[in-house]
Amino acid sequence: MKKNIFTALIISTTAFILVSCGGQDEIYKEWIKEGGYDYPAKAINMTYLQGYQKITLMWEKPMDPAVKRAILYWDNYAKSRDIDYGDFADGKVTIVVDSLEDRSYTFDVVNFDGEDNKSLPAEMTISPYGDSWLISRSERAVVSAIMDGDDAKIEMTKATDEMVATRDHPEAWHQRDHSAWCFEREAFRIFIGILSFVRTRHRVAPLDDFQ
Repeated sequence: MKKNIFTALIISTTAFILVSCGGQDEIYKEWIKEGGYDYPAKAINMTYLQGYQKITLMWEKPMDPAVKRAILYWDNYAKSRDIDYGDFADGKVTIVVDSLEDRSYTFDVVNFDGEDNKSLPAEMTISPYGDSWLISRSERAVVSAIMDGDDAKIEMTKATDEMVATRDHPEAWHQRDHSAWCFEREAFRIFIGILSFVRTRHRVAPLDDFQ
């Protein structure tokens, strides 16, 4: 009698386990794609430059010819830009994003092949320079201004090289901050003052040419 009860208990327990586990695949079945997913190559070797209210993103053009385009996302995917890899024949992708605020941004590059399969995102967090950054930096000052023969020499305090994305770019002249403009005007005024002492020397142009 005890043996029959024990056997029935085992059969009941086994049946319960089989019934309970039979529908477990329903939990993940909706996330499975028949045949699997195809992931194109993701963007690699990403680098960046920071500028005043803008950034420059750079990465290598995918070697896989199946990867045709990409989308650059930022602002939590609220903003985006379409990128056609056919526009970058030299193999290096360079994208400038401007009109940014003085805060951190996360940029995601997602590649797509000809069948619109998308890659895993390549992510980078960057903080462009803004007014808060400029306020925290002191202006350059003139240390000395002397004449050396017919040449005027002006020595200034060390310049910052952090804003490498906008430095020495003529097209970015209109974006230069007011403090930098005031400094350059002051340096030029001192330079003109020095020239006034030697305006009669034959190698120095008339002052009217500088004004």
